[in-house]
Amino acid sequence: MKQKEKTIEELNEEFNGLTRKRMQLIVDLDKTTKELVEVAEKVYEKSPDYVKVTCPQCNGATIIDSEEGKKVKCPTCYPKGYLWMKRFKESIKEDGN
Repeated sequence: MKQKEKTIEELNEEFNGLTRKRMQLIVDLDKTTKELVEVAEKVYEKSPDYVKVTCPQCNGATIIDSEEGKKVKCPTCYPKGYLWMKRFKESIKEDGN
């Protein structure tokens, strides 16, 4: 059975509905990402496996000069001034073996 072709009004309505749905998903994703980052910070703070180090690009300042000479947020630490780094496990015994 042949499907009825949609009118321009129906297509516009479908398009607008999908656009609104997409925008809401983006908002929800941004909110979830923010929550994830907040929880990750807490995990790193409490974990003995991570150490906080000063950002090597901005040296903790959070702002750097762009190639165009403008002040911009540091793209490495964005802009916290620090990074969480995983500690290396000691694999060599004290006697060298």
